[in-house]
Amino acid sequence: MMNKLIYTLALGLLIVSCQNKKGENGGHEHHQPEAATSTVDQSDNSKKSIPQEAHGNVGDAHVSVYYHSPAVRSRVIWGGLVPFDEVWVAGAHSATSIEFSKAIEIEGTTIPKGKYAFFTIPGQERWTLILNKN
Repeated sequence: MMNKLIYTLALGLLIVSCQNKKGENGGHEHHQPEAATSTVDQSDNSKKSIPQEAHGNVGDAHVSVYYHSPAVRSRVIWGGLVPFDEVWVAGAHSATSIEFSKAIEIEGTTIPKGKYAFFTIPGQERWTLILNKN
């Protein structure tokens, strides 16, 4: 049951992210990426991982995902830079976070309103998603 919850949530995040990339705002206001308001010098692109946001709705709940889009730069990521079967902070330079405007239910499990950091355990056959309430 927990695996279904994890896969459903991951699929939902992917859909929300893809909708944002297409420029479909679903009638809601998009927020500025967190780096736009931070004190980090935007001209320093040595990290080359760009702060991104994705927004969408699940039913009548607004969902926001905040992440840094990692630059692969011809590196082997899975099983290389990020080892299999170990906890990985999903996102480059800081944990990816997801925020729900109200409680949502996925596969019979209620996830309360709030902001969560998420971590993964990448595997060769399957991934595990871990949510941590901020």
